[in-house]
Formats: sequence, C-alpha cells, structure tokens
Amino acid sequence: DQRFAEMFTTLRVESGGFGRARVLSDLRGRRVPAPLVERAVARAFAGKSEPEMITAWIERRMPSVAAGEHLGNERQLAAAWRKVHRAGFSSGAILTELRRFAARPELLEDLPPEDEPGES
Repeated sequence: DQRFAEMFTTLRVESGGFGRARVLSDLRGRRVPAPLVERAVARAFAGKSEPEMITAWIERRMPSVAAGEHLGNERQLAAAWRKVHRAGFSSGAILTELRRFAARPELLEDLPPEDEPGES
C-alpha cells in the first residue's frame, strides 16, 4: 500500500500537475489507509509552490490562456476558476494566479466563495 501510495502520488503531482486536495481525494477513493495517504502526499508536495504549480497547470491545460488570450468576462473567469479548483488547488491561490491572466482582474472579486476541494 505504501509503495502504491507514493508512486500514485508522484505520478499525479509530477505528470498530472494536480493539487494537494485532488491527490488526497484520488488516493482516498482508492481506499488507501489514511496515514499512508497523508505521508505520501506530504512527501510529494514538500518544497513545492502552489502558485507555481497552478501556473504550470494553466500553461499545460489551458494553453490559449497561457499564450495571452486573456480571460475577458465573468463567465470565462468562473469557468477557468472551476477547472483549476477541480484540479485540487486552493481558492485563494487560484484567484491570485488568475488575476495575472485576466483582462479585467477586478471581476474576480465578484466570484462567489466556494468550498475548498475535497470538503463537499
């Protein structure tokens, strides 16, 4: 179980670029014991910067946005926020990073607060 947890976590973080909440959820869904999940995730995310991971995720999964196609309206911003949120990143870090890609960053202030990933 421990080897599986570590290999799975490393794959999800390094290859998939997913955030902490998504990796935790995926491992728990595979019925890995909680202590092993926590250790594997802690190791995989040690020394990683969530803002840098979010930017890398956007560059990989939303190339048009990363290439300069700014998110110009509330609908586009909300859709982008939901995509990154489902990838397992925290709300505050997502908002901070999306401001860099938004044509009108002030629109991000109007997004409704949602639960952190994995809390539903």
